[in-house]
Amino acid sequence: MKRIEQLNQQFVKDDAERLRIALNAAQMGMWDWNLITGDIKWSPEHEQLFGLPPGSFNGRYETFDACLHPDDRDALRVVVADSLRARIPYQHEFRVIWADGSIHWIEGRGQAFYDELGEAVRMLGTVMSIDDRKRLESALKQSEQQFRAIFEAEPECVKVVTADGMLQNMNPAGLAMIEADSLEAVLGQCVCPLIETPYQQAFLDLTQQVAQGKTAILEFEIIGLKGTRRWLESHAVPLQVSDQTEALVLAVTRDITLRKQAEIEQVRAKLELEQRVRERTAELTTVNDHLQLALIEQQQAKQEIEDLYNNSPCGYHSLDADGKFIRINDTELQWLGYTRAEILHQRFVDFLTPESKQVFYENFPNFKQQGCIHNLEFQMVAKDGSTRWFNLNATGIKDAKGNFIISRSTLFDIDERKRAEAALSHSEEKFRQLAENIQDVFWIADIANQQIFYVSPAYETLWGQRCESLYHNFGEWLNAIHPEDRPRVEQTLREKAPQGYLDHEYRVIHPDGSIRYIRDRAFPIKNEVGEIIRTAGIAEDITERQRVEEIKNEFISIVSHELRTPLMAIQMSLGLLKTGIYANKPEKAQRMIEIASIDTNRLVNLVNDILDLERLESGRVVLEKTVCQAYELMQQAVDGVQALASGQNITLVMAPTHASVWAAGDTIVQTLTNLLSNAIKFSHTSSVIHLGAEQQIDHVLFHVSDTGRGIPADKLETIFGRFQQVDASDARSKGGTGLGLPICRSIIERHGGKIWAESTLGTGSKFFFTLPVPI
Repeated sequence: MKRIEQLNQQFVKDDAERLRIALNAAQMGMWDWNLITGDIKWSPEHEQLFGLPPGSFNGRYETFDACLHPDDRDALRVVVADSLRARIPYQHEFRVIWADGSIHWIEGRGQAFYDELGEAVRMLGTVMSIDDRKRLESALKQSEQQFRAIFEAEPECVKVVTADGMLQNMNPAGLAMIEADSLEAVLGQCVCPLIETPYQQAFLDLTQQVAQGKTAILEFEIIGLKGTRRWLESHAVPLQVSDQTEALVLAVTRDITLRKQAEIEQVRAKLELEQRVRERTAELTTVNDHLQLALIEQQQAKQEIEDLYNNSPCGYHSLDADGKFIRINDTELQWLGYTRAEILHQRFVDFLTPESKQVFYENFPNFKQQGCIHNLEFQMVAKDGSTRWFNLNATGIKDAKGNFIISRSTLFDIDERKRAEAALSHSEEKFRQLAENIQDVFWIADIANQQIFYVSPAYETLWGQRCESLYHNFGEWLNAIHPEDRPRVEQTLREKAPQGYLDHEYRVIHPDGSIRYIRDRAFPIKNEVGEIIRTAGIAEDITERQRVEEIKNEFISIVSHELRTPLMAIQMSLGLLKTGIYANKPEKAQRMIEIASIDTNRLVNLVNDILDLERLESGRVVLEKTVCQAYELMQQAVDGVQALASGQNITLVMAPTHASVWAAGDTIVQTLTNLLSNAIKFSHTSSVIHLGAEQQIDHVLFHVSDTGRGIPADKLETIFGRFQQVDASDARSKGGTGLGLPICRSIIERHGGKIWAESTLGTGSKFFFTLPVPI
C-alpha cells in the first residue's frame, strides 16, 4: 500500500508538472481564495503575470489589490460581488501594474463554491495575459479610424450597397449629392427611388453583376431628396465582407451634370448648325437659280454667304504669297481675341508659337507649289497670351500662269482634343513607370493570335530572357516552363483564354538552372461592345512562398513524429501499469515508470528546444552584447559539463587565450555547452576533448574537437538542420532532440558569425564558429 501511495504521489507530481508547462505555454496562472480565512494561493505563473518574483506573493488580498490599476479596482470588486451573489462564474478584463511601472492586460475568470448552508467558502479561478490581443484591437481601431478619415474626407460620393440596392454606408460627399440630412435618414433604404425610372433596372443589373465579382461603370440621372436633378457616373467594384456570404458593392460616384449638360448642348448646337446649313444651302441654291433675275437678289445672296463665312463654327482666312492675312472670318478673330484691323496684313507666322513657326516654314513653300495641304496641326498665340491648337486644311488659288495668288484655309479648333491626348500620354507614362518598377511581370497580349503587346522589364529577371525576344516569338516564355508543367499550362490557355480570366501556377527554369515558382493571373480587356480585344496579366514570383510552405510542411511532419514517439512510450508504460500486470512485480513497474519519466523529460526538452529555436529565428530574443573574455566563456561551459565528462572518464582540455569577443555571454556558453555535450556523447571512454579560441584579424575562431566516430561528409551540413541526426538510432541511444546544432547555428548567425564542422570517419570531429571582436 505504501508503494501504491508513492506511485500515486508520483503521478500527481507528474500531472502537476504537465499542468505547469501547459499554463506557462498558454501564459495563464491559477489562484485559490479561501473566503473563510482570506488566504489566497497563486501559481508561479500567476505571480509572473502580475510581475512578481516566484514565491513572493504573501497570500493577502491587499497585495493582489495593490497590483491592480486604480481605474479597474472598483469594477473588479463589483464583478466578483455579483458573481458571489448570483452564484455564477465571472469573466472580467482588467489591468495590472508591474513593479517596473509597465501596465499589462489580464483576463480573469473565477467561480465560487458553497457549503451546505449556502455560504461561499472558496473561490477558484485563472488569469491569462491578453496584452497581444489588446495591442491587436488597438491597431485595428487605429486602422478603422484612418479608413474612416479617408472615407469621410473623400470629395466624391463613396457608398456601399447590397446586390438589391439597399444602402449600407455613404460618406458626407454622397449624402450631400443625394440631399440627405444625415446617414441615419437613408441607411438601410433602397437607393433606386432616387434614380430616374429609365435607369433603375440598369442600376440593379450593375449591383448584381458587381456582387458576383465583376466591376462596372454606369451613367444615370437622379432626383435628390430635395428635388435637385443630377447626372452621375458610378464606378463599382465588389466588396467582400468576411461575415457575409454575398459580396457587397463599393461604388465611387461623381457628379457629371456639367459634362452631360455640355454634351446635350453640343448635340443641340450640332443639330441647329446642321439645320442652319441645310437652310443656307437651300437659300444659296434659290439665289443661284434666280441670280440673273435681279441685282438686289444677287447682293442679298452675297451678304448671306458673307454671313455664313463669318459665323461658321470653323475659322476661315486667306493669305497672300508672302504669308500675310488678307481676309479672316469673325470666328477665327474671336478665337484669337484680335480685331480685323489688328490682324489684316500681318504675317501669319507671327501669331504662331516657336515650335509651330518651324512647322510653317517647312510647309508653306511646298503648299504654294502643290496648291493644297491637309490636316496640318499647329498652335497659335491669342492676344491674351494663351495658346490654342488648330487643324488646318487649305487650297491655293493661282493665276493663269500658275503663280500663287492667295490661299483659302479652314481651321478647326482641336485644343480640347490635344489636351485630352496630352492627359492620355501622361497617364500612359505613369502606367509605364508603374509597370516597369514592380517586381512582378506585367504583360498585355492577344493570346488567341499569339501576340505580345507589352511585357515589363521584370520578365528579364524572372525568365532570364530578353523582352525583345518575346515580342518576336510569343512561345518564348512557354519554352522556359518546366516540362512537367508545360502541358497543363497549354491546356489552361486553350480552355480559359477565350474567357480572358486565368489564375494558375507553374515552374520556370531560369538559364542559370534555378527553378522559379510563378503564379500567373490575367483578366480581359474589352471594347465598347464587350468583345475581348486584349488580355492583361501579372506573373508573380512565389518561389520564396513555395519554399517556406515546403519547410513548414517538413517541420510539421518531423515535429509530429518526434512528439508521437515519446507519447506512445508514455502511453504504453502507463497502460501496462493500469492493467495491473505488474502489481506483483515492483521491479517491472518501476521500469515502466522510469520509461514514462525518461520520455516525459525528452518531450519537455523537445518543446523547450523548439521554443528556443523559434524565438531565436523570429528575432524575438534580444541579444544584450557586451565585451566577454573567451576563456571565461569556455570555462563556464566546461564547468557545466564536467560531471558528464567525468562519468565517462573523459578529459576536457582547454587552451589558454586572451581573446575578447563582442557577444551575449549566456548564449555563447549555451552554444559551447551543446558542442561539448555532443562531443562527450559520441566520444569513447577515457578519451580527450579539446576546446580553444584563437584571435584572428577581425574575429575570434572557437573550436571543439573530439576523437569519436566522426561524421560522414554528406552529413556535415545537414546536421545543422532541424531534427537531423548522423544516425537515426542516436535519438534513442544517445538522447537529444536533434535541435541542439540548429540552435547553435541560429545563435552564432545572430552574432554575425559562422559555424561549421570538419570530420574524418573513425578519427573524430571538429566544430568551429566565429564571433566578432569588440569594436
